[in-house]
Amino acid sequence: MTSNRHVVARHGPQGLGMLLAPNLTLEELHLAAGLGRALGTDNIDHRIRQSDFRAKTKGAAWLGMSVADLARLESVLVVGSTLRKEQPLLTARLRGAAKKGLGVSVVHVVDDDLLIPTARRKVVAPDGLAAALGGDEIAASLKGKRAAILLGHYAQQHPDYAAILAAAHELGSATGATVGVMPDGANAVGAHLVGAMPTRGLDARGMVAAPRRAYMTVGVEAELDIGPEALAALCAAEFSVALSAYRNATTECAHVMLPITPSFETVGTYVNMEGRVQSFNATVKPQGDSRPGWKVLRMLGALLEAPGFHAETIQEIRAAIAPDLAAWAKAGLNNSLVAPVAGTSPQRVGAQGLNRIAEFGIYAGDPVVRRSPPLQKTADGRAARSVRLNPATAASLGLKAGDRVRVAQGGEARLVVAIDAAVPQGCVRIARGVPETAGLASGTVTLDKLAETVAA
Repeated sequence: MTSNRHVVARHGPQGLGMLLAPNLTLEELHLAAGLGRALGTDNIDHRIRQSDFRAKTKGAAWLGMSVADLARLESVLVVGSTLRKEQPLLTARLRGAAKKGLGVSVVHVVDDDLLIPTARRKVVAPDGLAAALGGDEIAASLKGKRAAILLGHYAQQHPDYAAILAAAHELGSATGATVGVMPDGANAVGAHLVGAMPTRGLDARGMVAAPRRAYMTVGVEAELDIGPEALAALCAAEFSVALSAYRNATTECAHVMLPITPSFETVGTYVNMEGRVQSFNATVKPQGDSRPGWKVLRMLGALLEAPGFHAETIQEIRAAIAPDLAAWAKAGLNNSLVAPVAGTSPQRVGAQGLNRIAEFGIYAGDPVVRRSPPLQKTADGRAARSVRLNPATAASLGLKAGDRVRVAQGGEARLVVAIDAAVPQGCVRIARGVPETAGLASGTVTLDKLAETVAA
């Protein structure tokens, strides 16, 4: 951290960027954000999978109601979510409520089977997701009922998320439906509440688009969580520090790597999607020389003689966040938009060629599940390593199941073709978050058939 301080001294506080994982504990996020601001930077962000930051909510984005209240709804619209894979426990709740009369409608870019009876289902190309919320049929399913509109992970990762969120609020105002967000990250609500995001500095994508002189990453695998551009920025930095529980490409290009424990080897606190504060203890001892992240961050702050880093216990850190964490969390929840969305999408969604549907699979979302061989051998694990095409699209390209293809999208990958009728024509479903697709970036997707074929 002394070298990061030297970089700040030479190039100013804005020369430093901090990327934080949204599954860190509340205490770790509080200390990491405090450390960055002690060094003078506001380039701090946990929204590492998001690409459109134009929309700002008045508080932390959350479910908009308690989980128990979902069962009391008469109608729910799920937008941009592969629900069973993103929120399996919530899906079970909705499935039970559907058996008692809850009408479930879906607007998404793939036609996956939710294993829930659906009242209405609209599948569109990725660049049509925001516009799809404006239909009269969708509005009719919500109006005059106890209803909710829930935005999933895919919607939040979409290059036009601001327009999708604004359209959801407009639909909610017209129908009386509550607008909720199913947070992308185990502690994304807590991260927002504790200030692990910029107020005037660069967001996560901004720190990549305009590379910083120095970086600090905590729990982030930039090559998988963000993309190859992020890894390139980190590797080209004058100095970088990585706090991680695992070796990865991000730690390999860091100048300093500090081993921290995963969540089950530490004590900490999460705030869940309904705003409930949940604290837990470690289940096993830290491995080797690793230490809980909050202890490492506290030590770094103390070495820099920054205020607020001399707590001896986790309880003192929690008290520094708020005397009453439960009341503090509830007070900070607010999905309302600060102002109308301004500007245009930072990325062109409908590029010519195949339109990529890029999702994080259920076993590709964090460093722990990525390293589980049994999980990677499941059907979901294998699906994340394939190119999934509608039968008609595959036929038009002269491809069939089991063919190997070279995928080009800003970078390259070599993957196996799988036929998936849930994918719209003209689209290609290629997962994010796995090593096999880590070299892919943005832009037009092209597929070139290779000589070898794998048995389907």
